[in-house]
Amino acid sequence: MKIAVVRFGALLLTSFALAACAGPEPAQVCSHLSDLMKKEGKTVSDTWSKKCEFDYQMDRDTGRAAYKKKSECILAAQSNADATRCM
Repeated sequence: MKIAVVRFGALLLTSFALAACAGPEPAQVCSHLSDLMKKEGKTVSDTWSKKCEFDYQMDRDTGRAAYKKKSECILAAQSNADATRCM
């Protein structure tokens, strides 16, 4: 019984650690990119938005640490040029 409690505790801690490393949601990143593009007079289609979210979700699923760094950089960007430097 004691071993089961310790294992459950370790699993719980691991889950919280992975959640903390996940970074912002892909939808949030793409929304910010879309806003930056619209500020510069560019149009953003629904197809672009869906592809953006799909691509960033794939990035998130395959490399959490790299995704977190990249997505936080994008969210801090004040222009499309700044966001491009994050990629």
